[in-house]
Amino acid sequence: MSTKEAARFLDVEEVTMRAWRARRRGPTFHRIGGRYVYMASDVLAWARANDR
Repeated sequence: MSTKEAARFLDVEEVTMRAWRARRRGPTFHRIGGRYVYMASDVLAWARANDR
């Protein structure tokens, strides 16, 4: 899923996702062809672990 989709799922702003990514605080992400993407399972696991 895209940063926008992950942000919508977690109910946070895209800028928050970018900040978390820069600080390595949010869900695991992958860089593919210059884009950052998130596996839905990683976002869900992160949300469960962080009570989001």
